[in-house]
Amino acid sequence: MAGSGSPRAKTALITAVVSASIVLAGASGTAHAAWPGENGRIAFEVAGRILSIQPSGAGQRTLTAGPDDHAPRWSPDGKRVVFERSGDLWLMRADGSHERRLTSGPGDDITPGWSPDGTKVVFVRSNDGSDAGRSILVKPVAGGLPSRLTPADDGCAYAPTWTSTGRYVVFADICSVPFGNDVRKLRKVDTTTGAITTIIPATGRPGPGGTWEFGGTAPDVSPDGRTVAFKADIVGADPCYIATTDLSGGNLRVITSSGDCGVFASDDPAFSPDGRKLTWTAGNENPQLDVIRLTDLQGRTIIWEGNSFPFNSDWQPRH
Repeated sequence: MAGSGSPRAKTALITAVVSASIVLAGASGTAHAAWPGENGRIAFEVAGRILSIQPSGAGQRTLTAGPDDHAPRWSPDGKRVVFERSGDLWLMRADGSHERRLTSGPGDDITPGWSPDGTKVVFVRSNDGSDAGRSILVKPVAGGLPSRLTPADDGCAYAPTWTSTGRYVVFADICSVPFGNDVRKLRKVDTTTGAITTIIPATGRPGPGGTWEFGGTAPDVSPDGRTVAFKADIVGADPCYIATTDLSGGNLRVITSSGDCGVFASDDPAFSPDGRKLTWTAGNENPQLDVIRLTDLQGRTIIWEGNSFPFNSDWQPRH
């Protein structure tokens, strides 16, 4: 399979920052899910490699050598990682050993995530590589054919995230528009009935200070399955925000904000397994991963810095 490529939002961010003479490496957004447990290591991708660090930022390990590895996601037991390599899905152990291909064939399989019991992987497949051809599939880890969760003619699915309750898969819906801004929605599908409902519509939802839109690539769901973290924008304003909402699009809470959205990164939020912290991609000249306490929105700390942006962070649960 061919590589998946990046959503236009990250492309726009990278283009804007490069125009300011900053050299960055892009990557694809992916599915998140914070599984309950103690806080373990944080996995993320940088320039096509997958790394992991301790929550303090110490103990960096290289899990894959690249050059086209993306979207690492910890299993609910914290012992395995599923990731994307050149448009196929792969599995490996927590230390990067025992790699095994999970999918192959024509088209692109991207943005994987886990079922709550760890027996299945949810992901997006595009047979022709287009946005409009993307649909959500579920495949048993032990083997067998995948089953379709959403139809290919319903929007432009991206970054599916299974809630810990098992009831819903939350996902981004990002459709490219020629010579225009992408159409972005935050949606969910009921895994029992197949019904698809919208959390944040393309027109946004009213909130504190204005109308709030889904402006990112990959949402994350809290360990209790009740709250979604995402990149949020206020219509007509420059700053980027990381915010949370419930599964109906209500109770919006601003977690943090950056400066001008065209220059400062603010995306890819991920809950900690204990539900008390959040990490996300931030920075401009200094690409970084930041962590903040959700209890009081204090204690913001930079846990990783480098020359390329760290994307798709995910927190390992320990039991």
